[in-house]
Amino acid sequence: MPRAGLSREGVFDRAQAIADAHGLEALDLTALASACGVRKPSLYKHVDGLPDLLSELAARGYEGLRAAVDGEATTAGAARAWRRFAQEHPGLYAAAVPRHTTRSGRAREAAEAALAVLLDRLRQEGLGPDDAVHAARALRSLIHGFVELERAGGFGLAAPVDESFERALAALLAGLGLGSPSGGPLADGSAQR
Repeated sequence: MPRAGLSREGVFDRAQAIADAHGLEALDLTALASACGVRKPSLYKHVDGLPDLLSELAARGYEGLRAAVDGEATTAGAARAWRRFAQEHPGLYAAAVPRHTTRSGRAREAAEAALAVLLDRLRQEGLGPDDAVHAARALRSLIHGFVELERAGGFGLAAPVDESFERALAALLAGLGLGSPSGGPLADGSAQR
């Protein structure tokens, strides 16, 4: 019988908290059992092992990304929201990578929904279907690389990191023929040198 007050949802909430606070690599069933106040075998009443746990976190990560970008009207806004989500939820973001999305239908569906929003923004700004796919890949690569370097402390020089992100985003969008990112520091040219 499951421990009173402990539910599948509660177990995953605790797993998410561990991943966001200490990194996805710190999440294992032993740490999770300790955070839940149970012994490791008791977790199996709520979760089917580490693959199930990672798949659920991947689904939550992509659902969070979709919610973050869904309210943005432009590609630039969506890119900023994607980065913000990654900064605010590093564990969920780390789980939301392809190696985890193949484990369950829900994770795959959540990934497709998040990417559909990004593709929609690109198409709304005039890109055709194939160009939107290539642009989405480029944007995700820029955001992911930037976030990973930022998380690892890889930007130690004095220039503001947010300005570097805006400049990289502006360069990519210009290369895609989408102009400067509206609503950001580079939109009015004030941050350009």
